[in-house]
Amino acid sequence: MRHLTLYATLLSAVFLLTACSTDYYDEEAYEEALRHQQRIDHIDTSHDWCLTASYSVHVDAGSVAVGTRRVEIWTANPVSGSGAVVLASQELSDGDVADVPFVAPLSLTTFYAALLDADGRYTIDRFTADRPAVDFSSPLSTRVAVRDNLLGSQVFTYCFEDDYPLSEDYDYNDVVLRISREQVSDRQLLLNVTLAAVGTTDNVAAAMRLVGCNYDDIESVATENGETFNDGYTLAATSMISSDKLLLKGLKGEAVVNLFHDAYWAMGNGAVSETGMIDRILHNVTKTTSYTADLAEPRTITYIVTFRSPEKLKTLMLDRLDPFIIVNYNSVYFELHAVYACRGDQVLNKYELNKNVQALPWGFVIPEGAFRYPVEGQRLGSYTNGAAFGAYMREKHSFGEWASDHTKALDWYRYPTNSMVF
Repeated sequence: MRHLTLYATLLSAVFLLTACSTDYYDEEAYEEALRHQQRIDHIDTSHDWCLTASYSVHVDAGSVAVGTRRVEIWTANPVSGSGAVVLASQELSDGDVADVPFVAPLSLTTFYAALLDADGRYTIDRFTADRPAVDFSSPLSTRVAVRDNLLGSQVFTYCFEDDYPLSEDYDYNDVVLRISREQVSDRQLLLNVTLAAVGTTDNVAAAMRLVGCNYDDIESVATENGETFNDGYTLAATSMISSDKLLLKGLKGEAVVNLFHDAYWAMGNGAVSETGMIDRILHNVTKTTSYTADLAEPRTITYIVTFRSPEKLKTLMLDRLDPFIIVNYNSVYFELHAVYACRGDQVLNKYELNKNVQALPWGFVIPEGAFRYPVEGQRLGSYTNGAAFGAYMREKHSFGEWASDHTKALDWYRYPTNSMVF
């Protein structure tokens, strides 16, 4: 959320046109201002701000005769009674050999492959990131039953700041999305999109690019029950997404899903104040309610994406989804991408972008569906003179340590300071 502090006002002045200059801003002054505000010493300049890695495990069911139905890749072995996240699921039969792609947190190096058989039991074997292969002719575990409630779906959390190109407050709660995927056939995919929080008073829109998929690769996009985040919203000349269609065509022909025109409308299900205006109060970023903030039920829309052929669907894992928000600054629509590799991409809008700024991104992808984002005004983390502060400041597990060195504290998002997170 934007705060009208003296410093922010001075930073805004960096961008103002003057009678003596035709430039929009002083780039050096801008970068210095961002460095001052981020409060992290020596940000790792090689940082890609990515917390996940892509893998492919070779699964050999050649000697199995149990009536295999499919193989699943898990983060843990639930036989011990603890829960596991299903990272991938692929149809498989006795005697089959397959390479199964999946995406996992960088902090994990051990995984489990499990064959589900006709009796609803699993044969489980362990593998590691550096040896991604499983041969079920000599499994390490016997066939066992696993309770369904111990197996959960993989969910990513996408946290955005909306202040671009001004300085941020670094609480990363202006828009919070949680997204999961489920393949229901060789040509159809379900994308569950939850709007969990809105921590800005500005109008913010959102869309989601399917990376690697062209508009013509998609046969249709629909939603379960026909509901959308935009129900009842009236398009206007100022709308940052100019169409009500669920499937949009990007500037380079990409397939883009239209999420919402206005985060407040989407979160409030069309709630308006007594004056007939959209009720712009903060949702789910404070622990108490007031006339400026409330606690609301997160909203989930399930998008049914049907592909023209199976090939593109197989590669569309969670790390190939590119949700982004659209903000208005000086009548220019900027796209802020949570996926750092996509930060300079312009999918629906053209504009000038400064790609040289070495500062914290305006969005993060967290490989954790229950990630607890900071409460309003609380920084995600900072790191100065070897000391960590903020919502994620546990020693050896802090956000600031990870920002300073991309090889350290890869699991920081699992160690919140409870009083500082929602």
